[in-house]
Amino acid sequence: MTEAYFELRNRENQKIVGFENRPEENRPGLLVPIIICHGFKGYMDQAGLVLLGKILCDLGYAVFRFDFTNGIGRSEGKIKDCTVSHYVEDLLSIVDYVSRQPGLSLDKLSVFGTSMGGLVSVIAAERESRIKQLVIHSAALDWNIIRKHPELVDWKEGESVRFVSRNKGFEFDVDFNLITDGLKYDAFNILSRIKIPTLIMHSEKDEAIPLEFSERAFNKSASVKKELFV
Repeated sequence: MTEAYFELRNRENQKIVGFENRPEENRPGLLVPIIICHGFKGYMDQAGLVLLGKILCDLGYAVFRFDFTNGIGRSEGKIKDCTVSHYVEDLLSIVDYVSRQPGLSLDKLSVFGTSMGGLVSVIAAERESRIKQLVIHSAALDWNIIRKHPELVDWKEGESVRFVSRNKGFEFDVDFNLITDGLKYDAFNILSRIKIPTLIMHSEKDEAIPLEFSERAFNKSASVKKELFV
């Protein structure tokens, strides 16, 4: 497996940092590109996402991992300012970048998103016709329910809430805009308009995102080629 560092500027001129992995051996034909989107409090160097990238690369895909701006990874910005809409714009910038790379089968360009990255991927898939295949994993699709989480129920307009990153071992504040912005999107309605091949994955032991989200997503999806994997 080869690994190449890349960076680009998003539409707000913030630096996005990422890695591209390709199979080591020369393979005939073009490689299918897969863009991996981490979730809230996530980052591209999480062990699970690195392992996923390696597995996909070993299967012959070109894999693009990156850190959203306004996150806790290597890209620019402060996580205090993160919103769903901002992450969508980052993903669209990544699609622009991937579409310019050589040796790729762009007619199969795929996006994988987990948790909040799953919601971001759904929104981007409707907006960007160059996204040809969609995979979402334990996607945070219903922010009306997420808003009722015990950590968030008392969160009010104009206030910040402190979160803990278990992986990185520090605390950080996030503005209420994360909630108000997320509530703008009806992910299930969006899925009812998306017809590209769609794979929906969820762990039945997931304690953060209800399995019901993925079941509803599967039922609402307009794709004629869809699968729910629990």
